[in-house]
Amino acid sequence: MMQTFNDLCHEQQQQHGLSRATFVLWLFVETAIGIIKEWVLLFRRGKPMKARKTMEIRYVSVLVDDQDKALRFYTEKLGFVKKSDMLDGDSPLRWLTVVAPGDDESVELELQATHFPSAKAYQKDQFDAGYAFAILHTKDIQAEYNRLKKVGVVFHGEPEDAGPVFTVKFEDTCGNLINMIQPK
Repeated sequence: MMQTFNDLCHEQQQQHGLSRATFVLWLFVETAIGIIKEWVLLFRRGKPMKARKTMEIRYVSVLVDDQDKALRFYTEKLGFVKKSDMLDGDSPLRWLTVVAPGDDESVELELQATHFPSAKAYQKDQFDAGYAFAILHTKDIQAEYNRLKKVGVVFHGEPEDAGPVFTVKFEDTCGNLINMIQPK
């Protein structure tokens, strides 16, 4: 049975002798105190105040044919930072992730090994079709393109205007095409 606000007011009035106005004031103060306490906790942790979410994206996987080679490429060439590197439970699989430097709250990119023939076939089909497995965002595509070309990254063309973004694809040395974009 759903309790209405009026039922709650009446219940409080009977239990504690509160008038409706006093109860409404008490409820407002209690709610405000709760919100302030939560803000203080978030402020002390140094985290921005965000609305509570029931679900969020924290991990995205990209299939790689060699995790060590992938780790070198994504850290040494692209500039990401290794966040996790461990065995995945009791399985022989390795949990390996990278993140954007200086951003502990960013989405982690899992460098997931292609242990199974079906994963290898899927990855090859995507590459052969010219489909980018992931999209990376930059604020200056031309500068990133020039920097990455200097360190040997293989591009499929040059940055081009694609409507709302500038875009260019490159190989990640691990069997994937990656799309780099810069919103206009």
